[in-house]
Parts: sequence; structure tokens; C-alpha cells
Amino acid sequence: MQPKLKIIKLRKTQINYIKNKMPVKTLQLGKNGVTENFILGMKNYFKNSKSVRVSVLKSCCRNRDELKKINEKILEKLGKNFNSRIIGYVIVLRKFGGKM
Repeated sequence: MQPKLKIIKLRKTQINYIKNKMPVKTLQLGKNGVTENFILGMKNYFKNSKSVRVSVLKSCCRNRDELKKINEKILEKLGKNFNSRIIGYVIVLRKFGGKM
């Protein structure tokens, strides 16, 4: 005889906590830069998660001005439903609503 399972109903705050603790996908941007395949890969990651981390390698850019241009290029190609934050040489992209 199997034990009886207890079904628990979660509150909205608990659901949001679990959603925010989902693992963040990480991509590396190398010497090829921002290509169509890179953007398609990011869009696939955004189907399952709300945020993606892009680690920019030294072979791609070496100064902050280039990094800001790369960030703008990525946001332009992804669309208007995304925002980003640059931390060191890592770009953290978040999806904030709507469909792609």
C-alpha cells in the first residue's frame, strides 16, 4: 500500500520565490562576436528562463566602450522586451514580459 500524497497549494509569494531561484543560463561571446546563430541560441534560452548571462571573452573585446556597443547590438537584435546590466565583462539580460 502506497502512502497517501498530500497536495499543497502554494501562495503567490512562494511561487515567485521558486521562479526567481531558477538557474540562469550562461553563454560565452567569443571572437566571432554577435552573429545570427548567437541570437537564435539566446532566444532559445529565453523560452525556458527569464534571464541569461553572457560572458564576454577577451578575444571579443578589451575595453568597456566596445562592451557597451555589443550590449546595445544584442538588445537591438533581441527586441524591446529585454533589458540588460553590465557587471564586469558579463552582460545579464532579462526578459520582462510580452512575447518574442
